[in-house]
Amino acid sequence: TAQMRRFFHHVRSIDARLKHGVTFDVLRADLDKLHSFAMAAVGQQKVKEPFPDVIWRMIRAVNTEVDFHKGLLPHFEAVLNYFTYYTKG
Repeated sequence: TAQMRRFFHHVRSIDARLKHGVTFDVLRADLDKLHSFAMAAVGQQKVKEPFPDVIWRMIRAVNTEVDFHKGLLPHFEAVLNYFTYYTKG
């Protein structure tokens, strides 16, 4: 759960910068970095192999700021909530 929250925090930081006027095009590279962070987490044995693929699919589906706010953000929240619920105890 800690790793999932770490990635969600990164997405939230992008959201905060968007709200402060930074354009999505400028922040696109930050969003794309999530995949390399996920690959590094696999290498450090912090997450399992499918995780980077899931992250990659999520970020590749985002082409616009609307996709980010209406798609990625709520989807990531749902995945985090699901993961948190089913890994309790």
